Amino acid sequence: MSLVAEEFACFNGESAMEVDDTEEGEEDPFLAFVEYARSVLSPDDEDGGGDGGGDLDSKAEVSRPGWSWIAARILKTCIAYSSGVTAGILLSELSQAWSEQHRFGAPKKRPEIVNQLKKKHRRSKLPNTVTIDSVHEKNFITLSSVLEAVIVDIFVLPGTNIYMLTLGDFWSSNTIDLFMHRRYYELVDPSNEILKKGREIFLTGCYLRTAREGSGYPRLLPTEYLVIILDDARDRALLPALLF
Repeated sequence: MSLVAEEFACFNGESAMEVDDTEEGEEDPFLAFVEYARSVLSPDDEDGGGDGGGDLDSKAEVSRPGWSWIAARILKTCIAYSSGVTAGILLSELSQAWSEQHRFGAPKKRPEIVNQLKKKHRRSKLPNTVTIDSVHEKNFITLSSVLEAVIVDIFVLPGTNIYMLTLGDFWSSNTIDLFMHRRYYELVDPSNEILKKGREIFLTGCYLRTAREGSGYPRLLPTEYLVIILDDARDRALLPALLF
């Protein structure tokens, strides 16, 4: 059994001896998870071969993470979570690290959706407001700090039911991802248009998950202290439904 597979087995509560005693025909759980993670991170590439030709195959291979990259990330995450780790956490870390790797090196530019809202932004910054750029620079945020943010994107981590918000602000070129608190999941429903791209929100009471605690990029952990800014005609039509 490989050292990588042995390490993975230990983090899943199995001894190396137990894994060695399994039948030879049984698929190695570590190898199976790596292949599963590859399929989850790049589901559109699964059927990339065949009639598409060599160019399509090579493009698909470049667009999906390699076996060694996933294995190394899994071990790094297992070390960071020495008390144990779930498949959901592993997929979360792999997904974020892979997407950030594609964004790394690109010129930092404020998202266009934030630029559009900035043109009509009239409010002054609150006293405790911190910028996303400063959070990245200091790798720290206090619980009393306020983020005045704009939702740039909403997505579900591959292989999980965990909602993430990508946030920007009017003073930063960086963005940051937030694990959304489950009490707000219903507000993501497209039918109510409450939490959506372009929505301004205030949040505080945030803990920062630093690069040392998981993947190579900081993220904000869930917070219950979130204020949603309703400020246009369509939003005013929502108020009766929200009050009763």
